[in-house]
Amino acid sequence: MLFNEHLKNHFTATEGAGSIVTKREATGDKSVTVDKEEKSVLFTIYPSDSFTRAGGAAADGKPNSQTFKVLNPATGNYESHKVAIKYPKANPKKMELRLYFSRGSHFYPYENDYWYIFTRTGEGIPYIGFMSSGEWENISSGIDEAKAFEENYALDEDDELFQKEIHSPQAQAGKTETSTTKYPRSPAKAANAIKKSKYKCQFNSDHDSFISGASLKAYVEVHHLVPLSCSDKFTVSLDVPANLIVLCPNCHRAIHFGTAEIKKEYLEKFYHERRDTLEQSGIRIKLEDLFEFYNIKN
Repeated sequence: MLFNEHLKNHFTATEGAGSIVTKREATGDKSVTVDKEEKSVLFTIYPSDSFTRAGGAAADGKPNSQTFKVLNPATGNYESHKVAIKYPKANPKKMELRLYFSRGSHFYPYENDYWYIFTRTGEGIPYIGFMSSGEWENISSGIDEAKAFEENYALDEDDELFQKEIHSPQAQAGKTETSTTKYPRSPAKAANAIKKSKYKCQFNSDHDSFISGASLKAYVEVHHLVPLSCSDKFTVSLDVPANLIVLCPNCHRAIHFGTAEIKKEYLEKFYHERRDTLEQSGIRIKLEDLFEFYNIKN
């Protein structure tokens, strides 16, 4: 089947296709048939006459394998490997094309797995891999996107309580240094960040908000750019001024629950603005890692 929009988004693919691995392919032939839809993807990179013909056909000088970016299931990364692919029948009218398993390249699907192939804009090597049928169905149905939304919600599961603590009189007076939330943080530090921002949204200072009954100023919230739920990945505290972003309520929800494109806009802006001060605080992070923390797939 050709990739639908859910699959294209998941793999950041231009075009793609995949199909289930049969028992014969998995246990007998140790290869998968590249069907019509998968060929339509493959042939955008390697034309149909790129592959050698076996089955007793005369030598044609064409290679027995082609380069693919193959998913390494152990790391989740795609690696360049040569993978055997050919027409197994000598008769030139027989256009069955087969892609062969190889443990060395990590392309070794099992019965009832889905194998897939896709391309990405501007890249001259096709991607291949495999996954369980359950995972394939989740992604193609959009359940994978719903799961990502739930994971984003859990980036800071007790954020609402923290926002209340920030706006308490004690925090505003700089007296509340430790919150009662799951991940320890200082409401006083957050309240100070709000004061330094002059009660303005740091994504866009023109954004309006309602007037807070506690401060009689525009109501804004504090967000940790590098989520506190990722604290175990760092040896220093993430509750430092460089990591505190002041946002209007709408922007705060957008950075948690917006589409990947919307979240990228926020993260790219603040990452480039804060990278140096984050490093000075001992928080060294790449933009790609930040995307991963927010469940954004490149």
